Amino acid sequence: MYEFLRHASALAPSPDLVVCPEYSMPWNALKRAIDNGVVPGNGQLWVLGCESLRFGQLNEIREALNGQVIIIDDESSVEELTTQSYRNPLVYLFQTRAVVNAQPALVMIVQYKTAPSGDAANTEAIGMMRGRYVYRFGRANEVSLITLICSDVFDFNQAICAAVHDRLLLLHIQLNNNPRHISYKRYRQYLYELDADTELLCLNWAENIQSTDRVDGAFTSWRNIGGSCWYTRAPEFDASERTVKANHGAGVYYTRHQPFRTHVLQFDYRERVFFFQATKVFHHAVPKARSRRTGPKALKTFVWSNNTWTEAIHPRDLPNDGFKASLGAAADRYADIVKLHEDSPLGLERTLAVTAGELDSGSEWHAIQNIDSIRIGEDEFINRVTFAQDPEGRMFRMNRLKAAIVLAGLQNRNYEWPVELQFLNEGFEFVSPPSPHQHRNIKASDSTLATVVYLGEVLDTSILDIVDQKMRKIVAGEIAEPDRVLSDLDMRSLVRQHQARAASRYCLLYVDDTKTVAYRNPHYLSYAQPLNSSTPDFTNPLASPLTREQQ
Repeated sequence: MYEFLRHASALAPSPDLVVCPEYSMPWNALKRAIDNGVVPGNGQLWVLGCESLRFGQLNEIREALNGQVIIIDDESSVEELTTQSYRNPLVYLFQTRAVVNAQPALVMIVQYKTAPSGDAANTEAIGMMRGRYVYRFGRANEVSLITLICSDVFDFNQAICAAVHDRLLLLHIQLNNNPRHISYKRYRQYLYELDADTELLCLNWAENIQSTDRVDGAFTSWRNIGGSCWYTRAPEFDASERTVKANHGAGVYYTRHQPFRTHVLQFDYRERVFFFQATKVFHHAVPKARSRRTGPKALKTFVWSNNTWTEAIHPRDLPNDGFKASLGAAADRYADIVKLHEDSPLGLERTLAVTAGELDSGSEWHAIQNIDSIRIGEDEFINRVTFAQDPEGRMFRMNRLKAAIVLAGLQNRNYEWPVELQFLNEGFEFVSPPSPHQHRNIKASDSTLATVVYLGEVLDTSILDIVDQKMRKIVAGEIAEPDRVLSDLDMRSLVRQHQARAASRYCLLYVDDTKTVAYRNPHYLSYAQPLNSSTPDFTNPLASPLTREQQ
C-alpha cells in the first residue's frame, strides 16, 4: 500500500481526495510514506482505512514518526474495557497551518469505528473497542465530508441523516462480504428520501476476498461482490452516451436507482485503482452560468503489475464487464451483438430492451434512466446485460439475451416472416440506430430497419395485447394534430388508425404450441393492410373507402 500512496502523490493532476477501504492500509506503509515525504499537498485530504491498532500501538507510531506529524485521536470509548484488545481506525491526513504562527504542519486525525460488525466468530463484538466520535469536515452552509467505517452506519439513524445530509459528501469505507445487507444499506434510504445535495461514495474491497487466519492458518474464500459505487444527484449529470461509454471503458458502469431517483456509478468488482474527476456536491457562491455539476468521470484506471500500480492500457489489463463471458461459446456466432457491445454498451441495452418489448410507454422511453436493465431497485441487484458481474442479475441477463439469440436463430430455421416483414427473409442483424430510429432493433440485408419483439412462450395472452399496444405507440410516434375537436371516442379511433398505419415494419412474435407466430392484434385489424391488396388512401376516404371485404 506504500506504492498506492506514492502513486497517488505522483499523479497529474494531483488528486484532492484519496480514499482506500477499511483495514487496507498497513501502519508500516503509512509510516514509510511519511518518512519519505509522500504526503498530501496543500488543500488535499487522504482518507485511509488502516489496519487494526492494538492498545498502545499508536503511541509507538507517534514516537517512531518523531514529530513529523501531529497526531490527534481520542483514546476514550463508549464502553468499559473487558475483552477488547484493539481499535479499528481510519486516518485523515492533511496539511494545515498553525493558528498562532502560521507554520505549516502535517496533521493526522485518527477516527475509530463506533459499532462492531457481525461475523460468525463475533470478532469485532468481542475484541474491538468502540470509538466515541465521528468527525465532520466543513463549515455551515458549505460542502461537508463525513466518513463512516463499515458498521458505523448501524447508528447513522434518520435524525443524524436529517441533521447532516445537505451538501454532504459521505464516504462509507468497508471490508464487507455483503454490502447490500439491509442493515448496511438502510442509511441510504434515510439519506435519499430527503431532497438535498448529497453524494455518497461506498468503497469496499474487490470481489472474492481470500483471507488467512493468523492463529490457525485457516484459509477462507468470501465469494463476495465488490459493491463499490458512487451515488449522485448532480443536476446536470452527464449521462451522454459518450461519457457513459468512456466511464464504462474505465470500469465504471452506470445504473439508475429508481426508488431514490439517483444516479449510481458501479465500480468494476475486480481489484484496481480508479482516478476520477468530479464536480463538487455543492457550488457555494458560484454564478449559475458557471455552475455545472456534471458528476464523476473516470479518467484512468490502474492495475497492480510488477510491484507497482500501472495504468491499464494493455487489453489484458482493461476492465472486463463480463458480457462476452455471459454469451459463452455463442459469442462467435453472434458477431453483430458483440459489435454492438463494443460500439455502445448502452445502445445494446436499449436494443435488447426493444427485442424483449420491455420499454416505458412515454416519449422518453429511450433515455438512459428509463431502460429497465439500467435501473436498480431497493434490493440494489444489478441486471445490466453489459455489466455481467453481479450474480443476482444472472437470470435476468440470461433471459434478456435468450430473446435476442432465439430471434437471431430464426434465420437458420427458414422462418417465413409476415408479409410486412418479408424483406427479413434474406437475413438480418441487430442494430442500435441513433435518434430518431432508436425503436428499431433489426437491420435487414438490404439495410431496411425494422422493429421485432420476441416474447417466447406467453401463458397470459393478455400480455400480448398490452405489449403490442405499447410498442405500436412507440413505433408509430406522435399523432399529428387533428384539424378539429374530436370526441373521446373519435380520438381513440383516430389514434388506433394512426398506430395501425404508422407502426410500419413492426411485428411481435411469440410461441404458440411450439410454433413461432406473429401476433395479430384484433384492435388494429380493421386498419391493417390485407395480404395481396393495394394500400388504401386514408388521406381521402371518399376516394378509397375501407370496405368490409378489405377489413
